This record gives sequence, C-alpha cells and structure tokens, in this order.
Amino acid sequence: YGDRKDKFGRLLAFVWAYDKSNDGYICVNEGVVAEGLATVYLPRKNTKLSNLRKLISLQKEARKAKRGIWSKFVDYKVLATPNGAAYHVAGCRHIAHNRNLRSMMASVAADNGLHPCRTCLADS
Repeated sequence: YGDRKDKFGRLLAFVWAYDKSNDGYICVNEGVVAEGLATVYLPRKNTKLSNLRKLISLQKEARKAKRGIWSKFVDYKVLATPNGAAYHVAGCRHIAHNRNLRSMMASVAADNGLHPCRTCLADS
C-alpha cells in the first residue's frame, strides 16, 4: 500500500511478517484487530483496502468475544454523517452544523467501517 500519512501526519501502514508454519506472510494488522488491541481505521470513507471486510469481521468477532479494548464495551447511540469515516456523540463540534446526520448504535457504525471521532470519543 506504500507509506501514507493521514491528515494528522500519522503514518498508516500494513505490517507483514513471515509465518514459517504457513510458509507465507501474515498481516500483523489483522492479528492486532482480531485480538481487540486496535480498531479498524480508515482516514477517509472512500479508502480502498483489499482486506477491509476481513478487518471489520475480525473486529466484530473481537467485540462479541469481549477481547482487548472491547472487554468493557457497552453499546451506545452515535451520530454519523453520510460521507464521513467517523462516528460521533451528540454535541461534537465536528457535526455541530450538519443537519443530515444518521443515528445508530456504535457497534453498527463500527461494523460499517466507521471509527470513533478522535475528538468527542478520544478515550473510547
């Protein structure tokens, strides 16, 4: 995928490691998401990833199994814009002037590839 930075200057990359047992490479990112140590993050909703469905599925499994960061997860209502990549809580400054918001549960938002807002849900 090449080295890419998001709008905050953070390096976003896929890490691959050789797995002797399978005589091939495995995606470390998938393992981290599967263990509940990270969430799926897309800098833009239209970002194309060949393994996006797999990552979302692994995240969903981790949430249901209450692994890692999902161990104390309690679902809650969030808001999302039609074209955004993040979900927000009411009152977030990033959606203050947007009148075209969709309400959904955080689990549904995550299952649709959205990530928590880095402002209103920074500690989620």
